[in-house]
Amino acid sequence: MSTPALLADHCDPAWLDPPEPGWLRLLRPATAALAGATFLPEAPSDRLTVRYFRRATDRALLGRVWFGPASQGPPGYAHGGAVAALLDEAMGAATYLWRGRALLTARLEVDFRRPLPVRSLALVEAQVIRDEGRKLITQARLLTAAQVEVAQAQGLYVEPREAIAWQPFLLEQGD
Repeated sequence: MSTPALLADHCDPAWLDPPEPGWLRLLRPATAALAGATFLPEAPSDRLTVRYFRRATDRALLGRVWFGPASQGPPGYAHGGAVAALLDEAMGAATYLWRGRALLTARLEVDFRRPLPVRSLALVEAQVIRDEGRKLITQARLLTAAQVEVAQAQGLYVEPREAIAWQPFLLEQGD
């Protein structure tokens, strides 16, 4: 499938399809959306649209993202806070897939490599790189549709002592 680097004022719905066979879409339960538990929408938005997938054979997480015109910070470019929020949410999703329950962000470090134009399609990849009991260490990176790195992040996520009754994601099929 051809993926244009820039679109007008909306995201091409085909961009949000699974990247290849064997990837499962992560769904956000209606209860999470109603409770405001999801920060970045997967429904079309003029700010950010993101759809997450998990490879069935392992715990790899990939998100397909469109940065809309309302995500603008500096003229013509995505706001750094929008980029950081996306990286945080993707790493949080990776921890959820790893642990099967919600963890909380304790530390987030983002290195910005280059600005991302608004109305851009992008990819976010996230994974858990170390499990230290109640703590998970994660990493993520944001790439343009042409695979050029825009930003990378590392995070520390902790399991709260009291469980959080929250299910931010479901798998489209199986698990």
